Amino acid sequence: MFNNEIFQIIDLLASEYGWSIEEILQLDVFEAIQLVKAIRERKKQDLKLLGLAVGLAFVGKLEKLDEVFEEKGEETTLGQLQDLYMKLGGDLKKFKEMLN
Repeated sequence: MFNNEIFQIIDLLASEYGWSIEEILQLDVFEAIQLVKAIRERKKQDLKLLGLAVGLAFVGKLEKLDEVFEEKGEETTLGQLQDLYMKLGGDLKKFKEMLN
């Protein structure tokens, strides 16, 4: 019988990608684990960005977020967040510490 963790993985993959249970069960364990890790990393970055956006909105500087993302084409979100943090007068060392 399936345990709770398997149902959580199935639910995560189904909600994230719109896959059916049958499609998900065709994945091997390695593929499923890698996808779950990728989803978690992306969601973690999304939460950091959301937190930054809330902070910027709180101090009335939300437009700075748009400036960074419009200026940068193909750079990673993390690089864009770093640029924004630096534009707001943040310390690069402190930014890197926050990521760990």
